[in-house]
Amino acid sequence: MNMVVDLILIGAAIVLYISFEIGMMRFLIKGLKENKVKTGRKAIPWSSMRPIQKTMIFGLYSIMIVFFFWL
Repeated sequence: MNMVVDLILIGAAIVLYISFEIGMMRFLIKGLKENKVKTGRKAIPWSSMRPIQKTMIFGLYSIMIVFFFWL
């Protein structure tokens, strides 16, 4: 009986996580569209970003790839 409850809780956590990720993706896409309307481009060019922004982008993508292979 406890195993069934655990599976239900794990399934609910997975569904909530995926829905959160989809919601954040929609929020990001909406922000990109608004930025394109204001500036004529979707995102800041790589050459005009601050070094900390470049590091964070590179680091987040690296961590995402590592976690994907880890799981």
